[in-house]
Amino acid sequence: MQQQVGHLQTNVATWLNWLKWGVWLILIWLGIAQIGLFTQGLELIGRGRALGAHAAAAPAPLAVAPVATISAPPGTASDVAPPPETPTPER
Repeated sequence: MQQQVGHLQTNVATWLNWLKWGVWLILIWLGIAQIGLFTQGLELIGRGRALGAHAAAAPAPLAVAPVATISAPPGTASDVAPPPETPTPER
């Protein structure tokens, strides 16, 4: 048991050193990623100013055409679709 504790005490410093470098690498990587996000944000702000505050804030609504429906009494010939016409090949 004492041998295991002694082995653990000698290796803790090495493990903490590796952990320290790993955390530093992750923080550096995240910092570099923030540079890209920052430049994209500046680009979006520039586009918004170029279009004008009103045009960028509220897009124009889409126009939707009304749909007319015609219904026939059930059982009449008008509620059955005609067969599709097949074009005859020209020779």
